[in-house]
Amino acid sequence: MRLSRLPLPARIAIAMGIAFAVGLLLFALVYFDDRGPALPGDDAGPVAPMQSHASGALPAPQPPGEDRDVPGLYGPAPADPGLAGTAQPPAAAATPVPQPPRAAVDAPPPPATAAATASRPVAVRRQQPAYPRTSLRRGESGEVLVRAVVGIDGRPRQVDVARSSGHPALDRAAVRAVERWRFEPARQAGQPVEGEVRVPVEFVSGQR
Repeated sequence: MRLSRLPLPARIAIAMGIAFAVGLLLFALVYFDDRGPALPGDDAGPVAPMQSHASGALPAPQPPGEDRDVPGLYGPAPADPGLAGTAQPPAAAATPVPQPPRAAVDAPPPPATAAATASRPVAVRRQQPAYPRTSLRRGESGEVLVRAVVGIDGRPRQVDVARSSGHPALDRAAVRAVERWRFEPARQAGQPVEGEVRVPVEFVSGQR
């Protein structure tokens, strides 16, 4: 009997049956091929399932200090492997080198100042004092230090007693004598100036 003579529904049913039989045959071949004889080495235990971190959990952090010795983890590895993990001495701080002082700019020398000191008056004409008679009778003697302020003309302008002899009559006689003296005036920068001088006048018993 030919298929072309069968009605259409019958032909479709036959084609579907043939396709089903072929598919069943292919499935049987694949199934029995997977369950074939085991090869040597296939008796290993079941493979452990791989752990997945798809859940987002991160590995627990390590305690500080446990991974400090891993070269290159926290910095460059030491040059000598034997020195890894040993404390290295700190680098010495650079000591600043003192710079020599710079030469000062040439400055003009300070102007020379003239001497401010003046010479003292010098006596050029003296007169011996008169020994008081009362002092002679009493035997009074001693030395009187007379202070004289001499003007630019060489004449004493002020005369007084700087140190007394202990006898007023001898002090007055010494002052009167110095008042008649003449002096070379003091000079400063070549010019006559007023100056002060102290002269001792001595009285000795028996002097006339």
